[in-house]
Amino acid sequence: MSPAKFTDVSERAGIRFTHHSGAKGQFHLPETMGPGCAFIDLDNDGWLDLCFINSRDVPSSSSQHGSGQQPPTIVLFRNNRDGTFTDVTKQSGLTESIYAMGCAVADFDNDGFDDLWVTTCLQGHRLYRNDGTGVFTDVTPNEFRRDPRFSTSAAWLDYDRDGLLDVFVCNYVRYRWTDDATCNQAEGYRAYCNPRYFPPQPCSLYHNEGNGRFTDVTTSAGIAQATGKALGVCVLDYDDDGWSDIVVASDTTRNLLFHNLRNGRFEEVAVRNGVAFTEDGRTRAGMGIDAADPARDGRLAILISNFSAEGLSLFQQDAPRRSFTDVSHTSGVWEPSYNFLGFGLFFFDFDNDGFDDAFVANGHVQPKVHDDTPRTTYAQRNLLFRNSGSGKFVEVSPSAGQPFTVERVSRGAAYGDFDNDGSLDILVGNNNQPAELLRNEGARGNNWIQFLLRGTKSNRNAIGAKVQLAAGGRKQTRWVRSGSSYLSQSMLRLHFGLGSTSGIEQLEVSWPSGLRESFNAKSLPAARLHQLDEGSGRVLP
Repeated sequence: MSPAKFTDVSERAGIRFTHHSGAKGQFHLPETMGPGCAFIDLDNDGWLDLCFINSRDVPSSSSQHGSGQQPPTIVLFRNNRDGTFTDVTKQSGLTESIYAMGCAVADFDNDGFDDLWVTTCLQGHRLYRNDGTGVFTDVTPNEFRRDPRFSTSAAWLDYDRDGLLDVFVCNYVRYRWTDDATCNQAEGYRAYCNPRYFPPQPCSLYHNEGNGRFTDVTTSAGIAQATGKALGVCVLDYDDDGWSDIVVASDTTRNLLFHNLRNGRFEEVAVRNGVAFTEDGRTRAGMGIDAADPARDGRLAILISNFSAEGLSLFQQDAPRRSFTDVSHTSGVWEPSYNFLGFGLFFFDFDNDGFDDAFVANGHVQPKVHDDTPRTTYAQRNLLFRNSGSGKFVEVSPSAGQPFTVERVSRGAAYGDFDNDGSLDILVGNNNQPAELLRNEGARGNNWIQFLLRGTKSNRNAIGAKVQLAAGGRKQTRWVRSGSSYLSQSMLRLHFGLGSTSGIEQLEVSWPSGLRESFNAKSLPAARLHQLDEGSGRVLP
């Protein structure tokens, strides 16, 4: 068993980014909710670059950035391929200062380069097109720019399998910058409002018509049938029919599960399928979300982060294609997380043993929470769970290195292999604090293999593809996905840990177009990244 070991390499890698929430002592709810972050390959050079989402002074603030100060913007760092990064924000074209929250990465126009969707609080959405060199052009349709909602996480998906990526956006609560004045007084001092003060609203779904045009199909597709206070979204195929479904983590309202009816419409089925509430029928403060097959038995599990004194939620599928049961208390994730307030989270195989482990980014929303609840702090350490091999989890944070002893106010989180060494690293966005890049140094000795899928009839990123691999007589399954975690985007390439196995025996891809394709395992040596092209049978190193 490989030891868990991560090192904060932010400073030596040249990552100098501190999130700006715009907080000026007025305790506006959005100030405490961001930021997101992302791994993105800006120029297709095979090396992951970094994107950090930033906010700005809130419109009601009397202390705006003056003419002598550079207003906060989204920040990009290009990978120098030697363990360091260069800030390329100025030449990127991302110069607009907006109250940004989260992002989703994908090639929406199928030109071969990954673009960027950004959500904001009350300032609409932004769609930035990548020209292939890391220079972005704002191509946002006017109707999206004027969207007045408080949006959070987003995910790209091809829900109708037409080869064009659509986008799903989480909307949080009905909110105005002046709304906080009536609810942020607590025990004689100012505090951030509880989301229960604000009514919920439906999420949004935008259909990609091609040529840069999108249509709002929220109502016609059935998404508007259910409202919630949505913070996290995960695209999955829980019934394994080849069509993308959507699960949403909601804050103080029930979680949502949208079943794809394969006719351009969805049906909300969270209650029927066991993911709406906890095992005792309660709602929790759902923040981040992800899904995987941690037991490697074909049954999906959905992991959701919640408020302090609630613990993590883990919903396990009863059988492949079946409904879910809340196994939070018996899985090993609930008790260690009970006193923490979780945001970004994800399943990932940090030790390359072939089983999905889990990371959770933590941080409270009330700066003075310790005054009322001594066992709870504002800044908190993050959590790392090792999969025991049966879908049960053990917390290994105390032995995972110095980054897991530091307390911060963490929010968005993503994983990616930034140095191409075959071990998955962690990117964390912290609220009003410096971001962190955590290098994984604990996966040495176990083998691995990675795949970058390129669609032809499917969308270019092959988002929605299912990849099944056999190694050492056992199967693993992964999906190409946008979204998951909280406000953030992990790498789009697929990573498989192989343990002590020297190679793979089988590889099959179920493409979003419906094509099922097998690849010659002998042409796929381990410890390498391979490109798989749809329909050609070709493997490119």
